[in-house]
Amino acid sequence: MNKTLLLIICDFLLLNLLALTRWEKPPEEPPPPSQASPAQTAQQVVQEDLVGALRATLEEERSVRTELSEELQQREETLAERERRMAALSSDLEKKAQEARQLSERVADSQVTVAQLSDRLTQTAAEAATKRAQAEQLAKELAEKQAAAERLAQQVSTLEQEKTQAHQQIQTLNTQVQVANTERVMLRETMETLRTQVTEEREEKLKLQEQTGKLAEGVTQLAENSAGIREEMRASQPLNANTLFSDFSANRVQATFRSARENLFGPVTRNYDARTILVSDGADVFALLHVNDTAATFRESPADWREIEGRIAAGSRQLAVERLRFLVIDPRVVVVKIDPTIAAGFGVRIYPTAAEPFKFSEAVIISQGGKFYGEVEFKLDPQTPGYVKMKTRIFSSLFGEFSPSAGDVVLSKTGELLGLMVTDSYCVLIDNFAGAAELPFGTSLLELKTSEILARQKDRVLRMPVRLQ
Repeated sequence: MNKTLLLIICDFLLLNLLALTRWEKPPEEPPPPSQASPAQTAQQVVQEDLVGALRATLEEERSVRTELSEELQQREETLAERERRMAALSSDLEKKAQEARQLSERVADSQVTVAQLSDRLTQTAAEAATKRAQAEQLAKELAEKQAAAERLAQQVSTLEQEKTQAHQQIQTLNTQVQVANTERVMLRETMETLRTQVTEEREEKLKLQEQTGKLAEGVTQLAENSAGIREEMRASQPLNANTLFSDFSANRVQATFRSARENLFGPVTRNYDARTILVSDGADVFALLHVNDTAATFRESPADWREIEGRIAAGSRQLAVERLRFLVIDPRVVVVKIDPTIAAGFGVRIYPTAAEPFKFSEAVIISQGGKFYGEVEFKLDPQTPGYVKMKTRIFSSLFGEFSPSAGDVVLSKTGELLGLMVTDSYCVLIDNFAGAAELPFGTSLLELKTSEILARQKDRVLRMPVRLQ
């Protein structure tokens, strides 16, 4: 039976007993006889049993209440533990919810990123298609250039044969020069013999000493006049274009340049090679170059180069370039100053500037690479002083037809330097090497702001008349 139900029944019986019991004070009676009546004895026994039952019930109720109190306390502790767990679970749930929100935001961001990557992929695919088309076009152009290269190779073979013939002609001319030198030696010996005879006659004819002295002075003066006349005749005779080209080819020097800088995509390096000649104004010696053959080219936007280096070489001899000079007459003409002693060690001819640039109406132009040459007429243009205008097309009996271009060297018919082509039509006359600015070479140039130096020189060109640009 349930203890709670038993307790309720006991309480009910106790209340009924208390309600039915009469609590009046009994009257004084004489002392009971020595023996009680059976009815009183039975009632007393029932009361004692009932009181015992009630006491047992109360004890049991007290024990039940104690157990219920302990059970209630355990339940309260269990409930508190559950509440703590509920609080912890609520906190964890809130954190999970926050993490879920963050994860949702990340998923949204990832979806945006995926969309952007998809757009980029589409754009990249379009660019790849464009580049593929460009590659096909380049392959087609390369095939055309290869065909052109084969044609040029055939032309070069023909030119080699013609060059061999030219060498044979040169050898023939050298033989003729040797014969002329032999004749000159014989004439010198004959002159010495005649001088000896004159001395002997002077000793024999003392009376004619004064006249003989005057005769000797006349002979010496005549010899000097003859040498001057020969030099004047040589200067007045134009040299053959073949001779000038052969002399030019044998006296070129090699110029190499390298520049380096940094940009957003990494290091940038530029290399330049050119074949040039040494020129002189009578005092100093220079290597002559067009600006586009060097690291200072105007073809690119002016940049701050971190490092620029260059070398001038002839045979086994080399010279490191320390600086590049932009000339006053035209910034596209640049020179490298060379010590005369070092220049002499190169073993090449040093070309002087033309003393009479307009003595002949024609000049010899040699292409920038030194492969083509020919005679070309030129004329003065009053609107461009300091420049002469060349015919747009010239003809060479050895190399065929070609057009002048910027960087070609122009020589006078006397074998002197006339100038340098700065456009396809105009040649700047070079009569001095005065500098407008200099570009230093080295490995630590960032502080020098090379872009400003190059920009100023390029601006000089842009301020020139359009025909000279």
